[in-house]
Amino acid sequence: MFILYNYILFNNDIDDIEFTGDTNDAAERLAKIKTTNDDDDDYWKSIEKLKNQIKTYNGEDLSANKDTKDSVFRNESLSLCIGKNAPAVSNGFKLQTAFQPNHTSIHLKDRYLVWNGVGIVTSHADGANGAIDVVFHDANVHHSLHIHNYNNHNMASLSSTALVLAGEDSAKLVVIALAASGNKEWSIQLSEEDVVAVVATTKLIALGTRMQFLRIFTISGSQREIIPTSGSVVYLPGFEDRIMLSYHAAPASQKLQNITAIDIYEKRDRWSSYDPANHRETIEEYEKVEEAKRQLKAEKLKNG
Repeated sequence: MFILYNYILFNNDIDDIEFTGDTNDAAERLAKIKTTNDDDDDYWKSIEKLKNQIKTYNGEDLSANKDTKDSVFRNESLSLCIGKNAPAVSNGFKLQTAFQPNHTSIHLKDRYLVWNGVGIVTSHADGANGAIDVVFHDANVHHSLHIHNYNNHNMASLSSTALVLAGEDSAKLVVIALAASGNKEWSIQLSEEDVVAVVATTKLIALGTRMQFLRIFTISGSQREIIPTSGSVVYLPGFEDRIMLSYHAAPASQKLQNITAIDIYEKRDRWSSYDPANHRETIEEYEKVEEAKRQLKAEKLKNG
């Protein structure tokens, strides 16, 4: 667009040119202007020819798809090689969809929503809504649960302190605080955001939405943070006060998925993150803090 923009300005200024001095000089200037215009026309003709070749190679209808002149630099046109063996970059490759750890296929009527070291959460499509059963490996953590699936939940996460239920087609997120006294259940309505990934640790609840937001809650239900992500969430594991956010950093190519993972943790009452691939100085700072914590803990144990 930069070249096209300059080209338009140049054409608009032709009528305002004042020729002074010798007539031969004016003729030479006019000839240069005409030559420049011819070169620009040849340039755009070659661009149009390249675009037509690419469209023809991909079997597209040129009359039904009227692109701008700079469209050759998008999608398949990113590759200047027209040969059949040349690699092409396209937006048509399917991105890896978000998924929950330790679950079975969503197409099954009876399926595991999660199976980890704490317990097993299963979903049964019985009747109109079905039910969700929760069984704990250690009965001292909590007794078994049988929940009617009125909200059409199809994903879950389980820790020793919380059970999280959510669904892509359900706007309601339900959390059961297992270790709490009194009212253990709380929920939140996300009418404009579809939940695509959830995680429950011993200290927090986190969920990723289709609108590319990461929401972090305490076990009791207080929302601590809303973090925008740079792409669609793929995977959301966590441990204690740490979350590993995996998301699409770029469109998928023919053979590769461009997925980035960021470790998010709470530091001095605020949430921080580092990318192991790009932020080495942050990793070193984190290691220094962890080493200071270990030394402080060792001194406390030594002093009794």
